[in-house]
Amino acid sequence: TRVLGLGPMKAGSTVVLHALSAATQLPMGMDCAAAGALGRLAERREAPLWEVLETCSEEVFKWELAKDPAMTRLAGDFAEVWPVLAHHGRPLQLYFVVRSPLDCVRSFVRHLDLHLDPPSQRFALENLPRASLFTRPKQLAWDVEGEGLRYTGYVDAAVQRWVLDVDVYLRCPGRFHLVRYEDFVADPLATVEALVRAVGLAEFWSAASEDEIRHTVSLWYQKGSTAPQRSSEEESAGVGAGAFGPAIRVRICKAVFERARLLGYELS
Repeated sequence: TRVLGLGPMKAGSTVVLHALSAATQLPMGMDCAAAGALGRLAERREAPLWEVLETCSEEVFKWELAKDPAMTRLAGDFAEVWPVLAHHGRPLQLYFVVRSPLDCVRSFVRHLDLHLDPPSQRFALENLPRASLFTRPKQLAWDVEGEGLRYTGYVDAAVQRWVLDVDVYLRCPGRFHLVRYEDFVADPLATVEALVRAVGLAEFWSAASEDEIRHTVSLWYQKGSTAPQRSSEEESAGVGAGAFGPAIRVRICKAVFERARLLGYELS
């Protein structure tokens, strides 16, 4: 792998990777099923890093371009060992896809067919995640107790996971090229070209790259997803503003305000 995309789940990393692959015509892999559990063990030094690399080789590391949000917290470990492990001997190029916390949480929760503002954030018979989509990595993403935090509900857990992942970037921003999903939506051509050049793939940019990106962002990549666009509710209420009840929205904004500001998001 030459380039690895990281960041919070449901931040838009899938469409960004597809666009990057289309622009450069390099093969891609994504989302190792074992990454969540095994990555957590490796982070705690209860499993060796090579086991993550070996287990996730077919899905992620055998490809020149890859992404896996579940590996975000291992970014530092990968960066340190890559020049020794990789056959090409070059550093691993990392990029970080981020999205407004309100949009990211809303997308994550709705992806699982859950209600955003029920009387309680607890799972119930009338409010259960869609089993086929609630994969093990997503279950572990909401297992914030494993990070020493208190689980108080699934919306709060999604917010806490956004914070934990974003902190990886904020602790060492120079390690990554930052891709804001909103910038990608506004101008996918400029955003992907900047990413291509930032991760050292300028030689693969061609006259056909722009057409390939345009075609890519117009296609479906995930069930229920199309080319990025805002709903009428979002356009009238602001990014993600209309999706939450007032109590939850205020709590989210208080929890993420400073980190969101550092990433260029103004929450009110």
